[in-house]
Amino acid sequence: MAKKVAEEAVEIGLDAVRGDMPQVVRESADLIYNLVVLWTEAGISPEDVWREMERREALYGIAE
Repeated sequence: MAKKVAEEAVEIGLDAVRGDMPQVVRESADLIYNLVVLWTEAGISPEDVWREMERREALYGIAE
């Protein structure tokens, strides 16, 4: 699953460079799906990630 996440991220980057925004949207959906599957397999919940984002926002003043 980690390889799929990396693959989708690269595809999004390449599509963005080409300016193919509809494909960026499609690949982003794939990335999010595969990322959530990876989190589930690793015992991570979306709330864990959101808490980390909130921690960073409080620490740095902006969400990274």
